Amino acid sequence: MGSMIGISVIVPCYNQSKYLAECIQSLQAQAYLNWECIIVNDGSTDETESIASNLVKGDERVKYIKKGNGGLSSARNAGLKVSEGEYIQFLDADDVIGENKFDEAITAFDQNSCDLVISNFQCTTKNLEEILPSYCDLKGVNFSYESILLEWDKRYTIPIHCGIFKRSLLHDFHFNENLKAKEDWIMWLHIFKLTNRFVFIDKPHAKYRLHGNGLTNDALHMYTNTVKAFRYINNQLEEKYKFDFLKKTNEYWEEKIIELDQFKKDLMASRSYKLSSGIVRIYALIYKKFFNVRHANSNHS
Repeated sequence: MGSMIGISVIVPCYNQSKYLAECIQSLQAQAYLNWECIIVNDGSTDETESIASNLVKGDERVKYIKKGNGGLSSARNAGLKVSEGEYIQFLDADDVIGENKFDEAITAFDQNSCDLVISNFQCTTKNLEEILPSYCDLKGVNFSYESILLEWDKRYTIPIHCGIFKRSLLHDFHFNENLKAKEDWIMWLHIFKLTNRFVFIDKPHAKYRLHGNGLTNDALHMYTNTVKAFRYINNQLEEKYKFDFLKKTNEYWEEKIIELDQFKKDLMASRSYKLSSGIVRIYALIYKKFFNVRHANSNHS
């Protein structure tokens, strides 16, 4: 490409302005300096534009584009389109990375014939001050297309900012803009369908912020998009994987049925449900009495 830029960092931001400066500061703290960052304002209604503008003024490596709201996939696609780096790093605006992530990844690329570098991660509180137990440990995972296809959400997932990718892996890839979640699963499948040449760095270079208001905490949102992802993947799947993927799909439905049954039991056992049920019964009795009185009065008129 003739580009002198080493790593392009794509940072989608939708109403995450309170975290954006910390995200960019984690890039500015990198030991490796040859990067660009593209902040993609995905139609935010908060202070994203003013904060991003100040960040651009303070560092020429930070760039900014603004678009109408189209979701995370749309924002990442927009960032990819204008990026110029030899390698690609995705980083959501509410997450950060450790200061040696780029330096160690570039060293791994230089010393190995690999197409991507994956680091481990750790979960943190929203103020980044406390380390929380991670929902999975990537150490010992046998990363492969088949593993990602069948064990995703079951044994592990890979936070997208764990990876740094050779640009060529994403040359003809576009995030599915009809998916508002699980789009990263499809990206990892695309990557590992093309290559199994990777280096894993067992250090928590990616920091995954848990703050309770992300899309992954919206159960209905996740369910809807998981179903869409299953359908999309199944339509693209080679025949040899169909049976095992069907088993995975069936296991997902069985888990959801169990969850719904437990939710129903918990709801019916709750004080609020019992109280509301009692109120409903009282209103039913009042309605019945009122209806009978009206009916009797109409018969006498």
